[in-house]
Amino acid sequence: NGLSPAVDDLLRKALAEDPEVRYQTAEDFSADLEAALSPLLLSPPVARSSQSRYRRVLARFFPPFSSLT
Repeated sequence: NGLSPAVDDLLRKALAEDPEVRYQTAEDFSADLEAALSPLLLSPPVARSSQSRYRRVLARFFPPFSSLT
């Protein structure tokens, strides 16, 4: 699917059918999303083919990342 395992796991948990498995708060989701996407943004330039999209998403939802766009 092209996603890192951390992002894939995060999306599976966020979209889980069972409400008990899903994120219980936006803060929990936000923390896991930031942790999952940070390595993608900080990786070496060679691996940055899809990073601009991640950067735009992070900048929109997480103001501290706006300097990375």
